[in-house]
Amino acid sequence: RMGDIILGQLEDQLRDAGFKEDGVRANVEPIRQAFADFVAGKAVVRERSGGLCEAEACDDCTGRLERTHHRRGRLVAEDHHPELLLGCCNPCHLAIHANPERSYERGWMVSRLGTVRP
Repeated sequence: RMGDIILGQLEDQLRDAGFKEDGVRANVEPIRQAFADFVAGKAVVRERSGGLCEAEACDDCTGRLERTHHRRGRLVAEDHHPELLLGCCNPCHLAIHANPERSYERGWMVSRLGTVRP
């Protein structure tokens, strides 16, 4: 898997920078767990959406699930929870980020503070 390759490269870079093995593990394991949580969340989104775009946010919507959008960003592990993920096509994903005001109004983006932005 691509994630394992990337994490392996990160481990090598940490070792090259002089980190001891326990320091390498301490830095990589949270990332590995977050990646596993995201993969699990994506599987729930795929099942929930039936492989279809859940946003239908633009005129160019393909109707297919092509991206997994984080409604609240990706700051902490909880952001990979399926309720905070939205399955969408590439054009809709671009439209969501290009139109934040509309995206907050429609619930495609959620404020980290728990309030809807203007």
